[in-house]
Amino acid sequence: MSYCCHCSHWRLETPYSKLHDCRISWLRSKDWPKKADPCFNWTGISCQNGSVIGINISGFHRTRVGSQNPSFSVDALMNLTNLMSSSVVGPIPLSVGNSSNLTSLYLSNNRITSLIPSSLGQLSKLPYLDLSQNLLAGSIPLEFSSLGNLSLLDLSSNFLYGSIPTGIGALPKLQVLNLSNNNFRSSIPAQLGDLGSLVELDVGMNDLSRC
Repeated sequence: MSYCCHCSHWRLETPYSKLHDCRISWLRSKDWPKKADPCFNWTGISCQNGSVIGINISGFHRTRVGSQNPSFSVDALMNLTNLMSSSVVGPIPLSVGNSSNLTSLYLSNNRITSLIPSSLGQLSKLPYLDLSQNLLAGSIPLEFSSLGNLSLLDLSSNFLYGSIPTGIGALPKLQVLNLSNNNFRSSIPAQLGDLGSLVELDVGMNDLSRC
């Protein structure tokens, strides 16, 4: 996700080296010590075979510079499997769809704006997608029907509108679907009744009618 300046050209052969360049925009020194190995000493960083596979900075205190420019980049971390962050501002870049190994994307309760990129539909391994409590607008991408491994989809408390895509009803592993507190209109798709694994559904606080 290309938010942080000076961080977009990372070398894949040393996938965590440029985290040092971005640390001033992220966290305080006690969380990410300057001379320490991120894989062993940085809070919220998970590694495998020397590569960063997980970043969790949710709830951390940012630096003063980071608070003024709350942004980050993980474009080069193609092996990333988990991303959880807070204090994120701006749109989700299209390039996040290139993180093909991503298995959890938790970006709730931020100030993420603009549209949900259709490229998220390329994340075929993704079981958890939480973009709730942001400032997202537009419709749910039709490409979400390709997220066959998805078990949780939470897009609640945004400004999404339009209709709920019928393709959502074709997600065989979906257990939790929360689309509440948006601006969806028209009818609830009958296809949602085909979600055999579904245990929790919330589409309240919209302008929906029964099919």
